[in-house]
Amino acid sequence: MANPGVRFVRWTVPWIALAALLYVVWGATTDFRALKASEPAGAAGTATSTVEASSTPVTGMTGVAKVDGVHVREVPEADGTVLSDLRKDASFEVLAKREGWYRIKDATGHMGWVTSDTSFVAVEQK
Repeated sequence: MANPGVRFVRWTVPWIALAALLYVVWGATTDFRALKASEPAGAAGTATSTVEASSTPVTGMTGVAKVDGVHVREVPEADGTVLSDLRKDASFEVLAKREGWYRIKDATGHMGWVTSDTSFVAVEQK
């Protein structure tokens, strides 16, 4: 019969080596994902710069919300993330316009996009 110590080493050392290999591979993968997520040039960065490039800057335009709950969105899309809501009669400054959307800055200094639908907002030149 084989020595019990030798049997133990033959069975456990390969499992420990496999566990160590998996730990190293998993750690490298996790670090790579974290690095990739922190890069500024990604899908979100590209979308934002594309949105900014396709909008037209404006000056001297102000607006007011006609109804409660006008969504201020992160991007000019109907399914964009809602950053905040405007109350009825809340005023804002128009920074840029794009087909169907206004980039605004509200009274608290928050910026985002609102729909240009006249049933929700009224915009005028100063």
